Amino acid sequence: AGIYLILDKSSGKQYIGSASGTEGIWGRWRDYVTSAGTGGNAELIKLMNADPSHARHFQFTVLMTLPKTMTLAHTLALLSRHATRSLDATEAAMLAEYEPFITANPDCLLRTCVPGHLTASARNVDRSRRWTLLTHHHKLDRWLQLGGHVDGNPDLLAAALREGAEESGLTRLAPVSKEIFDVDRHAIPARGAEPEHWHFDVRFLIEADRDEALQISSESKDLAWVELTRVAELNPSESMLRMVRKTV
Repeated sequence: AGIYLILDKSSGKQYIGSASGTEGIWGRWRDYVTSAGTGGNAELIKLMNADPSHARHFQFTVLMTLPKTMTLAHTLALLSRHATRSLDATEAAMLAEYEPFITANPDCLLRTCVPGHLTASARNVDRSRRWTLLTHHHKLDRWLQLGGHVDGNPDLLAAALREGAEESGLTRLAPVSKEIFDVDRHAIPARGAEPEHWHFDVRFLIEADRDEALQISSESKDLAWVELTRVAELNPSESMLRMVRKTV
């Protein structure tokens, strides 16, 4: 299991993916071979429809390997260890909601879980720990850390790394720790046919290279490295300020 990069050498565009389960990365890459190079990826399907031989330009690279055997039990153990840290009252109260929610909803890794679902975020910081990478979220219209749905993957760190890479184009990402950095339970407003629901977000501190070029994805209006002292100017929510306090 792990995180991988597909580089389109004809355009320089990068595609980041993750794989879990017993077959891991090699099983996922086999999917690309048996699907004429697309792996079911919508953007790659468009490329291949325009040029059926375009896969010759793809270069595959393993960015990080991770254990194959992650389960919800591992997630619960991570949360239990996080509970032993010195947390403020707000975060501690939210954290207390996680175990009952996970126990009551075995499908909590899927976005189809109606009450809500686990999500994973990458709190990207540079080596100096003075800057953090934020996205101007397209749907929510707010400046936030990078992250999103885990889509069934119980390895939340791998999901956070994948989201951090997919939403930024960054390839040189490294966990500062494999332990949880922060948790935040928040309501997501109803949108279209999707009802209001809860995100039980699990956040990891990830070091990134501030000199690496950024690529804005369809999920973002913009990306920016922001000094920690200026985060409150873009988003003064307690959730964001708590992460700033933990970083400095």
